[in-house]
Amino acid sequence: MIEEKPRNCLRIAHISDLHFARVCFNPLQFLSKRWVGNFNSLLTRKNAFLPEKLFYLPDLFKKIQVDHIIISGDLTTTSLHKEFKAAKELVDALSKTGIPLYVIPGNHDHYTKSAYKKRIFYDYFPSSFDEKCPFNLKDDGLTLKPLGNNWSLIALDTTLATPLFSSYGYFSKELESKLEKVLQETPKDHKILLTNHFPFFNNEVRKILKRAEDLKSLLQKFPQVKLFLHGHNHRQILADLRANNLPIILDSGSTSHKQRGGWNLIDITEKECFAHQIETKKTKKTSFKWVSDGLE
Repeated sequence: MIEEKPRNCLRIAHISDLHFARVCFNPLQFLSKRWVGNFNSLLTRKNAFLPEKLFYLPDLFKKIQVDHIIISGDLTTTSLHKEFKAAKELVDALSKTGIPLYVIPGNHDHYTKSAYKKRIFYDYFPSSFDEKCPFNLKDDGLTLKPLGNNWSLIALDTTLATPLFSSYGYFSKELESKLEKVLQETPKDHKILLTNHFPFFNNEVRKILKRAEDLKSLLQKFPQVKLFLHGHNHRQILADLRANNLPIILDSGSTSHKQRGGWNLIDITEKECFAHQIETKKTKKTSFKWVSDGLE
């Protein structure tokens, strides 16, 4: 059961890795990586994921008074237009609630070289969340949106088309420079929630974020970044990295997974942060207190 929203609270719903899938029978798929995704979809994914079940979320999010919704990538499986159209139906249903919604791509949304080159993802979803922000996801790899209560969202696109059987991301030097500029211009008393599809720690080489150490080093310089939301791993994670001068890490898991579908509900007040890790049959709540120099 989801708790009543605290007073003067910024309530954020975080979902990820929806994996809408449509099988492709076009023989041209064998000229790209798509056949790998189709094979995996037929073999395992169709039995593991059910994104159609997520259409209960708009009513739920409205009922529990969510203020912002973040989707941290992998809305599709092989970047097919019909997959994007299916994912957009859910995104449109969420948007109709009137709750501000922010969507970033995952590696499956730039699955083939053609999809990445054409940036098909941005034919369906906005690349900027605020017209006042000089940067956008499609051209710059990041965008910024004030959330209220002295909080802002910074969203990153670190995806690219990768070789067969790999799904890594890349935090480029150009993106590092732009992110540093945004962080430098953020007031010291302003808190930041950063979202990216990839985590900056991963033990599987084929799934890593390349130059993750550079991202970590940059974040260590800016204590305003309090929360880091990501997906990609298909399992819920909460990692407290404050001892290393890094933010609290939250992975929502795959929200559409049949057995362990999960998502995060984050309540932020002036003095505390409550992270609810919600799965099909259980909810885990963790709380942190805000102090002048971070969390305790």
